Parts: sequence; structure tokens; C-alpha cells
Amino acid sequence: MEIQKEAEIVIIGAGPAGLSAAISAALAGAKSIVLDENQMPGGQLFKQIHKFFGSREHFAGRRGFEIGQTLLEAAKELNVPVYLETEVLGIFPGQQIVCLKNGKTFEIKAGRIILATGAREKALAFPGWTIAGVMGAGALQTMMNIHRVLPGRRILIIGAGNVGLIVAHQARLAGAEVVGVVEARDEISGYFVHAAKVLRIGVPIFLSHSIKSAYGREFVEDAEIVKLDESGGQVQGSERCFRVDVVALAVGLLPQTELAQQAGCQLRYNAKLGGWIPELSENMETSMPGIYVAGDLGGIEEATIAIEEGRLAGLSAAESLGYAPKDKEHQKAEIKSRLAELRYLGEKKSLGLAASITGMISECRPGHRDRSMRAATSKDNGPEILIECPEEIPCDPCEEVCPQGAIEVGSPITNLPRLRERRCTGCGLCIASCPAQAIFLIDRSFSEDYARLDLPYEELPRPRKYQIVDLLDRQSRKIAKGQVIRTRLTKGFNKTAVVSVAVPQKIADSIRYIDCKD
Repeated sequence: MEIQKEAEIVIIGAGPAGLSAAISAALAGAKSIVLDENQMPGGQLFKQIHKFFGSREHFAGRRGFEIGQTLLEAAKELNVPVYLETEVLGIFPGQQIVCLKNGKTFEIKAGRIILATGAREKALAFPGWTIAGVMGAGALQTMMNIHRVLPGRRILIIGAGNVGLIVAHQARLAGAEVVGVVEARDEISGYFVHAAKVLRIGVPIFLSHSIKSAYGREFVEDAEIVKLDESGGQVQGSERCFRVDVVALAVGLLPQTELAQQAGCQLRYNAKLGGWIPELSENMETSMPGIYVAGDLGGIEEATIAIEEGRLAGLSAAESLGYAPKDKEHQKAEIKSRLAELRYLGEKKSLGLAASITGMISECRPGHRDRSMRAATSKDNGPEILIECPEEIPCDPCEEVCPQGAIEVGSPITNLPRLRERRCTGCGLCIASCPAQAIFLIDRSFSEDYARLDLPYEELPRPRKYQIVDLLDRQSRKIAKGQVIRTRLTKGFNKTAVVSVAVPQKIADSIRYIDCKD
């Protein structure tokens, strides 16, 4: 497909921000094209197999690769050309874009430009960091989820942000043994619910630790971690060595500002957003008129924010060309309102509300009933829903899926979910829909000695009816044996099974996972 040499709007980057910008501009009436250097569009979405947070507008409850497919289909229906394996070399005066494809350079004249170039992974230097098997967490995710290659069997993850925690969970689902997640800080920087998923499947998290060295001749064979003191110094004698063949680095992302900088866009430094980022107006326009930004280039945030920023940049660029939908101001106001809600959690964390793992787990202790302390439960008689959401995460699929309206999140979307106890029938639809896998059901009326516990489960093979399993607590400690009653998996559950297991009444509040290995 020959690339057109002129376009009203040229969007550089076919990730969630770029595709959303293309769709938004097309809906406003402008004609745009999308350029991407990769072999497939969708950016990071196509290696994301977990369910996303957010609301219906952000495709919440759907897996990342499904969201990518939806955005691509929407762009295709609007006749937006997406040109792949096309590298942008530079942006020059007069909105002239120089590209490289198939070894040949050519120019595209743009009316407006939207930069959605995303971010790249940070590296971490330590003895042995150049040995084969030391890689970025994103590279590990790409190999597992796109190429279906498991690069190692025993994996150590460095970094307990959302990326590190998510990749640790996905590596376990892929069949690897994750020996641990190492975090230099004394608290996790990712969502607690991601950490909770990792802990309950048996992956330890080492806070106030760092990697000291990796060892191996041709590839990684061992990795050594060490405890850090309050000043960040290594505590002598605290070293621990693990037999591993992969060390995955999830130590942060850097906005890819090269094109923005080359085009003359003014940058500013913001450590919380990843470093140097372009100065932006409220409509996502840079200091260079006609050049807009969306997504991680404007600051490292969630994919849901990238989608909203893309929508705003696309609408703003179209408006500047004279395409003015009657409700454009209403559309922009809604987008900005959603962005403000999504960023509310970040503001709360900046006030010091991120807690240590131990502290957060204590708030989800057995029998907890105090909603003001982060847990929501239903009535004591009959089925009882427990929602262990201890942070203001922007997410509401549990509210959307409940046919009785028993779960309320409301506005802002970062509200903790609350139960309307009398409406809850114990159907369990919320268990499978929860992206955080933080919802459970206990039916204490199952029998005199045993309660029925319903929990989310995504590992393979799935539990069999009547199978005897180990019952695990929130930190993967084996407490007792239980028996599988049934395993439900419907199309609406989107590959998250709901497993019902008979557990002793006395420990029903403590069980959060099962080990099905025979």
C-alpha cells in the first residue's frame, strides 16, 4: 500500500493513544493517517493479556489485546490508513515529515501532527547485567504473550510497580516459576491488588532489596539480591542467591521525546511523569503550533489515560483545521472530566497513601467488616460477597456487571465499591468481571462444617469437580485441604473461571487461592 504524501493529520504511533486520536479526528470529520515503525499496530496493547481497569469508555474488564483489536477495527471502519514498518526520521518546518520505509526515504506534508510515540524501558546497570537472560520486563512480556516463547523457567523480577507485578503474574500463568519480585523501596509502587494476586499464587515480594549481581557464562544461571538500609546502602551479610535463567527489569519507563525535541517542542522535567516531557496546553498542543501529543510521551501514566488523551488530541487537532462538531465543547469537557477522575489516584498516592504490603494485607484481615477501612461485604446470612479493594483504583466493571445494582462505585470512578446488601443475590458475576481478581463469595450455609468459597482462577489446567486441593491464604500459605464443587467458565467470564470449593467453616475468611497440583 503506497503511502500518501499529504494528509490533514499525521499521527505518529499506532498504540492506544495514536489509534484513539485517529478515531476521534475521523469522527470530527478530519482525514488522518497513522504511521508506526513496528510490524503490527496496537503498541503495548497486544502483549497485555490481563483485564483492564477503568470504565466502559475505557473498555474496562476487557483484556489489552482485545482493546487493541477494537481500536483497530474502529479505525478501519472510519477508513483511517495505518502504515506499518514506517520509521519517522524527523519533523521539519512547515509540518514536513521525513520517513523511511523499505530502505527508501520520502516526505509527507501534514496539516497537523499528533505525536504518540510512547515510552521505552529504563535499564539498570549491575554486575552481570549484560549476560544473556537479563532483559526488560516488556521484552519478557513480548516473548511470552506475542511470540509464545518462554525464555526461561525460573524468573526474578526487579521492580514492584504495576509492570513488574503484572509481568510476574503473567509469567506464572505462562508456566514459569517466579522466584520473587524485588523492590528497592520499603513499599510497593504498583496497585496493591496486583501485589495481592502475586502473593496469593506464591510469589514473594522482597521490599527494601535490590539486585546485587547476576552470574553465568553464556546465559544467566544465578542472581544475588541484597537488603538495603534506610539510606539505600547494602546491608552486608543479607545477600540471598537464587537459581534463575531470566532476570526481568521493571524499573520504570522513559517518554520517547526524540521527535518532539527535534521538532522544536519545549520540554519540562517532571520526575513523577518519567522525566523530560513536552510542555502541553489543556488541549494537548505543544509549544510548536500544530503539533499535539498524546499518551506516554506526555508523561508515564495508565493506558486508560493514553486513550483519553488521544481522544482529546484528535478532537483538538481536527478543530484547529476547522472541523467543529456542534457538541465539541461538551465532548472535550467530558474527556477532561474523565482524565481528572483517572488521575485522582495519583494525587492520593502523592499524599502518602500508598502503604506497605504488610499494612495493606492487615486491612484485608479475616472477618473484616468496616467499609471505611477498605472492605465491602454483604449480609451475614447466606451468600456473602467480599471485595478486597483497599485503594482508590479507577475501575467499575463490578458495578456495570451486577444485574441487581448491588455494587455501587459512582462518581468519581476512584470511589471504593460499596454493597447494597439487600440487593445482592450471590450470583458471583462480579467475581469473574473484576480485573483485580479481588472479589470472593462465601456461602456459610453450604453445610454445618463447610462453607462454599467462590474465587477467580486463570491458571491451567483448571480444577476438576471433586478434586482435592490445597487451600492457600493471602500469602500462599497452605492451611488445609478442600474439595472442588464446580468450575464455571462462560463466554461472559472472558477466560476467568470461577471455582467453587468446600472449605472448613472456621478458616473460610482466610482462604484466597487454591493449589491444584496433583
